[in-house]
Amino acid sequence: MYERIRVELVKESYIDETRRDATRCQSCYIDQKMCAALMQLVDGVSSRAVWNYVKIGSSTATESVKQFSRAVVHHFKYKYLRDPSAEELQSIANEYERLGFPGCVGCLDCAAWEWDACPVGWPGNYKGASKKPTLRMEAVCDDYLYCWHLSFGVPGSKNNLYILY
Repeated sequence: MYERIRVELVKESYIDETRRDATRCQSCYIDQKMCAALMQLVDGVSSRAVWNYVKIGSSTATESVKQFSRAVVHHFKYKYLRDPSAEELQSIANEYERLGFPGCVGCLDCAAWEWDACPVGWPGNYKGASKKPTLRMEAVCDDYLYCWHLSFGVPGSKNNLYILY
């Protein structure tokens, strides 16, 4: 998946590896920018903390996240970031029916992540079973890893009960 995203991002002018900065030195490599964007999006690392790992500046790291997000939406919106069609739903339901789950269109999963980058004033609202700030995520995916539903619960929403409902 990383390589598929990388190939598409190379088409973006901001992520061009041949670009030069104001001092005529080569700009950052695409892998540095992708790594910085993924660290910020996945791990919640600040743009300043990215320097410790990929050695790019805060403004470049921030811009990398913006460009990465725009490029992913632009290139993958119609294939992955959409609602399923009626034919796809029927096809998925037929596959699950053969496995003994009639009417099923995906697998529901719920996960909890400890939120290390939780803002100072918010931990009380996001306390999980481990007594640390925690985010709850629910996802419905099919066997081909298409995510048909993805949601993060709001604090105090009793997410487990909401998901069962």
